[in-house]
Amino acid sequence: MCRRFESCPAYPFPGGQMESRWRQQIGLTECPYMERWVLDLKFFSLRIHHWMSSDDDLHMHDHPWWFISWVIVGSYTDVGSDGTIFRPRWSFGYRNALHRHTVVIDKPCWTICLCGPEMREFGFWVNDKFVKAKRYFYKYGHHPCSKGDERPRTFER
Repeated sequence: MCRRFESCPAYPFPGGQMESRWRQQIGLTECPYMERWVLDLKFFSLRIHHWMSSDDDLHMHDHPWWFISWVIVGSYTDVGSDGTIFRPRWSFGYRNALHRHTVVIDKPCWTICLCGPEMREFGFWVNDKFVKAKRYFYKYGHHPCSKGDERPRTFER
């Protein structure tokens, strides 16, 4: 297993056009909120997400790519700057790269995502201003294990 923002071992395929990352944990070591498996084909990627708890709701985030999400187990609620959408099992949802949101789940959920090519950097929206992810985690800390817990900080810029 590897962590976000660490050197994650990528498994390149012949020709260098694809790579994969398996069971990457997102969140703190003691309480990851998601595990993901990624097959990156350069022009798009396929991702399996196992949501164990909700996104951090301190600030909304966006993604570096457009994506289509297919819920295969459980359900989730996409709370976005443009409204809230409940995604039940078997539903599909499209979001562009600039969609600001946070994901809320009641119980573990699995999704399969088709993601387009990287178009921008991943980050968060603080008072309508975009903050790159590493700078955000340095200033605001990481997703806490429980509401009210201290927000662990990253000491790199």
